[in-house]
Amino acid sequence: MSASIAPRLMTENREDRLRGGTASLSQTPICDHPRCALQGAPAPAARSSASRNPAFAPPRHSQVSQQRTSAVAALRGQAFGFTLLEILIVLVLIAVLTSVISLSTARDPRQSLTEQAQRLGLLLTLASDETRIRQQPISWEGDLKGYRFLSEAGGERRLLGDDDLLHERAWQRPLTRLAISREGQLQQALLSPDAATLRLSIGREWVQPRWRIEMADGVVDVAVEFDENGIGGVANR
Repeated sequence: MSASIAPRLMTENREDRLRGGTASLSQTPICDHPRCALQGAPAPAARSSASRNPAFAPPRHSQVSQQRTSAVAALRGQAFGFTLLEILIVLVLIAVLTSVISLSTARDPRQSLTEQAQRLGLLLTLASDETRIRQQPISWEGDLKGYRFLSEAGGERRLLGDDDLLHERAWQRPLTRLAISREGQLQQALLSPDAATLRLSIGREWVQPRWRIEMADGVVDVAVEFDENGIGGVANR
């Protein structure tokens, strides 16, 4: 009977030792930090033995946070940075687009003088209408630098500088030739800046002779023709 009791006692002692070890492990305090709780790290008091051996010590929170910060900064630099080649390509594209826009918006000198001739025709038509309505003579004077309108009321010539439309104007580019023809016959021509100013008197009659103003700037020649009604327009050359 004693032989059968001995193995039973040994088995009970082994089970008691296992229960005691499990209870001691379950009673070991756990660190309350979230990272330690997930990793199952012991409390600081219980980590004294582990801290003696650096190979088995858990990583410090400051080191982990620094590693994460440096990794995030590296990712941000890779995501939002530009290489030197990309910057050079963008600068080249901007330069090309700027040159294309400047070339497309550059004014054609031929078109510029044509527009000035059209404006001159409209202004002379307006001056002719005012002369007929007010019965006050108006004259036009022009040279290679510009032109102006003058009133001759009361025998006194006065520059219409205060008029919103009939004020003095300058050519956008100096002319090389300016001439006036009447009924197909050349009346006056101006080829030098030192020559006398051309002068044209706008008649007060409702029916007037045809006359023509020719101008050139070295690039294109333009003419403004006026019919018997005093209406001007750019002529084809």
